[in-house]
Amino acid sequence: MVTAIPEKLRSNAALRDFFDKLNAGPVEAVHICPQLQELPRILKKRADYLRKLEKTCTVVDVIEHYHKLIQSYDHLVSKARSLSYPPTTVGFVTFADQKSASVIAQTLTHTQAYTCVTQIAPDPRDILWDNLYRTRREVLVRKAATELVIFILLCFWTYPVATLASWLGVDGLQKVFPYIQEWIDRNAITRGMIFKLLPSLFVLVFMAIVPIILEPLIRFQRKPSRSLVELAVLKKYFLFQLINVLLIFTVASTFFSSFYAIVEKPTDITTILGRQLPLFAPFFINYVTILGLGYLPLKLVQLGPMILLSIRRLYCSSPRDYAELLTPVNIDYGWAYPIPMLVFVIVLTYSVMAPLILVFGAAYFSIAYLFQKYNFLYVYFRRFETGGIFWPVVARRLVFGVFIFQLTMLGVLILNNAYVSGLLIAPLFVITVVAYRRIFRALEERSRFLPLELSELIVPKSPDECTNPEPIPTTDLDLLDDQYEAAPTSKTDYRESPMSRCPGILDASERTYSHPAMVGVLPKLWLPRTIVGVKNDSSIYATTDEKHEVQL
Repeated sequence: MVTAIPEKLRSNAALRDFFDKLNAGPVEAVHICPQLQELPRILKKRADYLRKLEKTCTVVDVIEHYHKLIQSYDHLVSKARSLSYPPTTVGFVTFADQKSASVIAQTLTHTQAYTCVTQIAPDPRDILWDNLYRTRREVLVRKAATELVIFILLCFWTYPVATLASWLGVDGLQKVFPYIQEWIDRNAITRGMIFKLLPSLFVLVFMAIVPIILEPLIRFQRKPSRSLVELAVLKKYFLFQLINVLLIFTVASTFFSSFYAIVEKPTDITTILGRQLPLFAPFFINYVTILGLGYLPLKLVQLGPMILLSIRRLYCSSPRDYAELLTPVNIDYGWAYPIPMLVFVIVLTYSVMAPLILVFGAAYFSIAYLFQKYNFLYVYFRRFETGGIFWPVVARRLVFGVFIFQLTMLGVLILNNAYVSGLLIAPLFVITVVAYRRIFRALEERSRFLPLELSELIVPKSPDECTNPEPIPTTDLDLLDDQYEAAPTSKTDYRESPMSRCPGILDASERTYSHPAMVGVLPKLWLPRTIVGVKNDSSIYATTDEKHEVQL
């Protein structure tokens, strides 16, 4: 992917000639992203009318009305696709081999700074095409506004967590609910639930709301690919959990539980804090247990998607609705990664102060391995590839968890006046930093670029597969690796893929770096078999002709 293309190179021919002169390798295809104006809106309106026609296909007057609308939009699409659009500063250059692309992505290609900046392009299915047309000023303004809102949200989120931490004790509950003391003393089961189960459950539910808020904020930044959105959500979500669950909750709980003891003997503050800090390990043991025995089984049975599916089924009326309803669940790494990352940091941090947490941590990761392996094999469906860009980010935060563990142990030893033992921990920081720099210098490079030794093993695609600007025929869509197999049912036969990426364009046609609005396959009219007149013949459907005009 090439960004900041100068004006004299903003054409396919000029950009191809520029890279040909660099002698890095044969160029197979060049695509300058156009500034589309009305075409995306036309495609979306056409798809909306097509859906309405499929839903109301039994009313003759409505059929004629939407039939004429769709035909008019077919002509508008053909006309809009034949127009020439002003180019943007973003383009995609496809080379004949991986080695040439890797070399170009790691070199300076232009004499002027910040011009023709190259990087390995994301998967075509990963690109958010509408977000490619953005100025540097727009990016900075949107990012600054988003970071400010997230910081305010982070500050707000600490208040309820700290408030809950102040309740973890009989004294704290008596201040808020004075009448609850006698009832708690009479019922041991209730006492155990209030002080052991409910706090962990409350924090878990409260933190589950965070990614729902974070994702729209990250999308506001208009990142160029879906994987970058997921990566940003992963970073922010993990930070939220680390600060609120581990840091704020631990500090607030320790402070509120020992406040009166510190007031009575201020000189013993280090000893008091050193003794109180390990006492809150049971909360985190319960937290890890709930995640392992409560959260993971829900992920296995897919309770949330099943509830949403049952509700959405009530509003399905066409084969397309049912096909989209039964689309496999897509795994979102921005939601999935932070929770096991937090469990790793929690278990490691309290592993010395409360060794019992290691048992529950091992049980959690064992259960997670079995359940998530099943989900990845039989449930989840990844709609694009990222090339492993998530792992360096995850590994870097896991090493940061090691720093937290070392710093916590140093603080606990010093608070308990074990200065010699604390001094012996200090070299571990230096060792961890050196290992961190050496490991991630190699890891990050290999996650971004393919080694030249491996690039020789890759068989390049034929020119027809890389440069053909024509839409992919629907008969060939089943051969693509991003299509899932599904047996036809009485409601649908899955003859077309969803339109989840580019409105009005079938997902299966997004296989090149041409804008899908310009070359993507349009959806055809898709009616139930009973409407056409033959109940059990799956080959008879109302369709469209080669120009995508509706034929009834």
